Amino acid sequence: MKRLGALFLCFALFASLVGCGKKAGGESFGFVLSAEPKQIDPQAISDTASLAVISAAFEGLTALDENGKAVPAAADWTVSQDGCTYTFILRESFWSTVTVRGEKTGFEDPVMVTADDFVFAVRRTADPTTRSPYTAQLAGIRNAAAVLAGKASSTTLGVEAVDEKTLVFHLDAPDDGFTKRLASPAFMPCSREFFAYTAGRYGLETRYILTNGPFYVSGWEHDTSVTLRKNENYHAAAEVLPASVKYRISTDAAENYDLLRRAYIDAAEVPVSEQDTAEENGVRLVELQDTVRFLYFNTTDEVLANVDVRRALRDAVEWETLKAGVGAGCTAAVGYTAPAATAGGSVYTAPATACPLKTDVQRAQKALTAGLTALERSRTPSLTLLAPDDADSANLARYIVQSLTKNLSVYCSLELAAADEVQKRVRAGRYQLAICDVTAAGLTALENLAAFKSGNAQNYARFSSAAFDAAYDKATDSTAAVTTLEQLLYDASPALPLAYITRCYGVRAEDTGITVRPFNGGAFGALLSFKTADRKK
Repeated sequence: MKRLGALFLCFALFASLVGCGKKAGGESFGFVLSAEPKQIDPQAISDTASLAVISAAFEGLTALDENGKAVPAAADWTVSQDGCTYTFILRESFWSTVTVRGEKTGFEDPVMVTADDFVFAVRRTADPTTRSPYTAQLAGIRNAAAVLAGKASSTTLGVEAVDEKTLVFHLDAPDDGFTKRLASPAFMPCSREFFAYTAGRYGLETRYILTNGPFYVSGWEHDTSVTLRKNENYHAAAEVLPASVKYRISTDAAENYDLLRRAYIDAAEVPVSEQDTAEENGVRLVELQDTVRFLYFNTTDEVLANVDVRRALRDAVEWETLKAGVGAGCTAAVGYTAPAATAGGSVYTAPATACPLKTDVQRAQKALTAGLTALERSRTPSLTLLAPDDADSANLARYIVQSLTKNLSVYCSLELAAADEVQKRVRAGRYQLAICDVTAAGLTALENLAAFKSGNAQNYARFSSAAFDAAYDKATDSTAAVTTLEQLLYDASPALPLAYITRCYGVRAEDTGITVRPFNGGAFGALLSFKTADRKK
């Protein structure tokens, strides 16, 4: 779509919604999603677009405030004297309703949210058929280790519904971080009856989405927009600021910012080139350090499945040159976790020994020889590096190609494509080497590294390591444990961290009812709070 056509389209979408010059307290807010939501299913999805919608439409037992502290959300709680039993008393709240013209759904009237809805959700997270990226959140719950290892049924998890409003968790040991983890999508409720009604279509269409949060999904025009309306059945409906929220789906950052600058939408990412003048245009900025630019190796590729080949490519990269050219708004990466991720309650900083990215041509050549011998090949076949066509990513890709050619005599062709196309191909496994930006799915460094567990939805390298999985399952939320996991990843090299991306989120200065919270919901994608209590003073 041409620029003028796209602008006309977005004006049509938002003119009646937000209007030029709309102030906080208006009827509606308008925002941008950089991609189509994959599925509005809290237990299954980790992509940023889905999380943004889920954070507004669902509510967990707890939430994280702007300081990352767990606060009551759908329930209040008490803790036993030994610190191993958490008892939650649910606030009286009701599910949204679902009405389909000409069809009886059975969900036309509000139904109370019960403790069993939370039990069912937790068990879904643990069920391997869900392929949840949030299984790490279950750590410490009684029998979780056995369930996740496939040695016990999810029904044996230490979570139970005592009655409709009372939910109890049993832990193996005291865990000060447990209430923080409860803010993640893993613990957002799921109606057992409604899930059965969807017959495998849960979260895929408007009619298959039932929510307990401030909003419900009233319309989903795929690849165009998602519309939310205030959920009057929500327990704190009187505190919810807008009557509706509309997300425009667009990858054109410049165009999105132009709409923000002109007050046709209320919040959007701000391109690096516009950040210095944003305030002059009535936009306040919030920095989010939640994204890592990776070089991925597709470990299902015949050649790249060999760990020695991957190590050879790793050590052949001229890292000092590459680090100097990461681009505006970026810093050279020193580890696999997002810069804002935490370990043990503090921001995690990877030690130099965790991921010692450095050029060693001799070691690279030796590893390549070993890899080719194991593969029974006399020479390395040609490789293709897929990368986004923006200037920074393309430059990094060229540095890498030049390094491999110079230091290993490996022929590597470069294929550039639009960022959304790269994302699609990487997620589908249709690549050999690829540069791809990944926004972390959770607040803690441990949650970040869950992306490399076998079968994880964010495991774009298709990496599978029994050693890494076992170490991860035993890991605690500590600096030492995270460092050990990073060392394992560096040694296996399914991916290499290239750069940390600082994203700037812009909000119209007059829209004081919008609070940007990168830690809300335990997921970096859950950016926005719309409650009147969060209005900027």
